[in-house]
Amino acid sequence: DMAERGWTLEQVQADIEKRKPDFAAFVAPQMEFSDVVISVLPSEISKESVGKHLKVKLVQKTDKAGLDPAYILDRDSTVTVVPSATSVKSEETCGLKLASYKQAYYGREVSVVEMDGKLTDINDYVNVEKLLSSTAAKATGELAAELIKVGAKSPGSMDGTGLFQTLTALKLREYYEKATGKTVTA
Repeated sequence: DMAERGWTLEQVQADIEKRKPDFAAFVAPQMEFSDVVISVLPSEISKESVGKHLKVKLVQKTDKAGLDPAYILDRDSTVTVVPSATSVKSEETCGLKLASYKQAYYGREVSVVEMDGKLTDINDYVNVEKLLSSTAAKATGELAAELIKVGAKSPGSMDGTGLFQTLTALKLREYYEKATGKTVTA
């Protein structure tokens, strides 16, 4: 909100506080049973003040029939990737780090893919996509193409928020097609 909407840290904190009762009443109770959760957190690698950059996690159930979680390189390994500055450009005060791993979440094992930092060129999602496996893209480059189509000015498009919302949409399409036997065109 600070970077994309021009809010102050105080405005963001006040808005979060205002939403906490609704989160506690309606969102938190569902997280244990959700197949996919996107968590937005402060960056752990940014040199800027809290709120300028984000760390976004895509938490995916591993025991859901028909849902094949996304991962980096190897589905059972803990992997951290810091892409080279020539293939993925990011803000100097932050950088970019991707990771995937398994962890316990509400008493069950889940698969997590995370992105910490922010791109400066939306076209670099082409190189980020190459690092990801099991994205549910029907063609090489589909994930990046969808992000690029939305554009760099869309909220969350340059950080993991847009990436994981788009990846989740592709996963939902894949799940729907498996469940119904119908094909959805992009």
